[in-house]
Amino acid sequence: MAYVTLAEVKQQGGYDAGDTYHDGLITALIPRAQNTIETITNNVFEVDSVTTRRFDYMLQTDGYKLYFDEYLASTTSLVVTNGTGDVVASSNYVTMPRNHAPYYGLQLKTDTDVIWDYDDSPEEAIQIAGYWGYSLTPPDAIKQVAIELVLHWVRQNDQDTPEPMPETIMMALKPYTRITGIV
Repeated sequence: MAYVTLAEVKQQGGYDAGDTYHDGLITALIPRAQNTIETITNNVFEVDSVTTRRFDYMLQTDGYKLYFDEYLASTTSLVVTNGTGDVVASSNYVTMPRNHAPYYGLQLKTDTDVIWDYDDSPEEAIQIAGYWGYSLTPPDAIKQVAIELVLHWVRQNDQDTPEPMPETIMMALKPYTRITGIV
């Protein structure tokens, strides 16, 4: 699903709802804006299905902590399977950070007998099924950037001399940009 709708872009751009002249162009630019935002930030801001990611025991654990290579948007429907094949109960771990998404890891509780482990091979030993991305629905600031990008490109279509992406867009995306490491 797209971060914004045709109606939202037209309303913000001051286009009359009945004016369909730019509708095709705007509709085509909406997924381009979403892709641009995701590429710049290295994040997905709308997750609508559960997928499974695998984690290396040797590279991505540190004692009781497991560090993700992607943000986790929600703990709803989360299934954590240790490298031994055992499902880790949600009562045996806490999220990192504790109180809000997106989450960057899990920490096993020290008052349990559960540890991160594996049977045969440490590579891709631990698997987690969940909603992988920054958020289930795009934050308002991301929606606003998507609208501004589309409107910028529509204006570019009507001009002879192209202009670079406005610096305000890059500034608005900066707090949402995920820096990736080696895992």
